[in-house]
Amino acid sequence: EQMHAIIPAAELVLLMEEQGSFGGPPWNSSAVSLAWQDGVLYYGSGAGLQVMRAESNWQTLNDTLAVSGLASLGDDRLAVSAGGSLVLWSGVGQAISAIGESGEGSIDELVADGRGGFFYTVVVEEQTPVLKHWDPAGETRVTEFPVAGAGALGADGQTLLWTADGQLKVQTFAMDAEGGLSAQSTHAEVFM
Repeated sequence: EQMHAIIPAAELVLLMEEQGSFGGPPWNSSAVSLAWQDGVLYYGSGAGLQVMRAESNWQTLNDTLAVSGLASLGDDRLAVSAGGSLVLWSGVGQAISAIGESGEGSIDELVADGRGGFFYTVVVEEQTPVLKHWDPAGETRVTEFPVAGAGALGADGQTLLWTADGQLKVQTFAMDAEGGLSAQSTHAEVFM
């Protein structure tokens, strides 16, 4: 089966003209993550967590976290990776609660599961990255699938797509109601 992509033309929207204008975050080449939730753009970087609301008004929510990843969980909540830590950010009262630590590795990618939980990878030097799932009840489950790089939730909300470790392909996984994964298959492959 061949896959084809049609990429629609879109008009770009200028968020800011220069670094720090509109009281915004310092845009730079450090690791950053963006998340969109309920009409609000969240921006995470080594300088913390910022938010842009209507009319390009920026606000710093937290300047102590060195944010490397964000995932929108709904209900005004974000999963945030900061170094080797995972925290849950609640816009209500701007509360931070610790979810867990990655142990020896670093947290590489966060992807919301569409059910209030998220998938993430833990990378330890010279080891295959581990894909884990955190559910809203606070349970963490480790999967057996070798993954690397980026992931995304499929448009159907029932499929997880993730790049394969050491291969030029994207894998798909069927997701059950609890966030468990099965039926690994190849979604797309690059031939060189």
